[in-house]
Amino acid sequence: MTCSRWILFAFAIISITSCGKEVKSELVLTAPAATAYVLPQTLTSCDAKLTGATTGDLSKNTFQFKKLSIKWENTADKVNIISLQLRFKHSNIVGGEYESCLIAGDELSAAFYTSGARWTGEILAGATAANDACPISCGGFKVEDKDKAFTVSGTITAMGIQTDANTGDEKFVKGSTDVKLIFQGGFQ
Repeated sequence: MTCSRWILFAFAIISITSCGKEVKSELVLTAPAATAYVLPQTLTSCDAKLTGATTGDLSKNTFQFKKLSIKWENTADKVNIISLQLRFKHSNIVGGEYESCLIAGDELSAAFYTSGARWTGEILAGATAANDACPISCGGFKVEDKDKAFTVSGTITAMGIQTDANTGDEKFVKGSTDVKLIFQGGFQ
């Protein structure tokens, strides 16, 4: 990811999280398997699988969401997805919140890999992108009490840049879907 893209990404995060009025999003996420289990193992990221790099690059205590789709309901403009963010809040999560799973750059392009090519993040007007090739995977989930089982609700949020088909003007957009995470206890 180029420096200018990272700067744009950082600006997008700040802009999206500091906006006031909530508007219904045309960016619709769907997670058919909306419940995942935390497992005491490492996983290999989509980018590492695609490039043949090191296996087990995601820290122990991992989880996955399979077949996430991102539908762009706008029928005139295109959108470029720049990241997916997973968030969970619970008193048994270290620090009270897990938000360290950000899928962006090479990992995002590998997660939505299709037809022999990395995904550019672009979704044309009225189209859908799906990550059939590789599940969205996260690691490093830490708990306060390893013997306390719990289920926590959270979100997967996609952030992107909408480009007006007529003027070329850009604006930040986001959409999210609710998911659940289950920690069955017995490991830290």
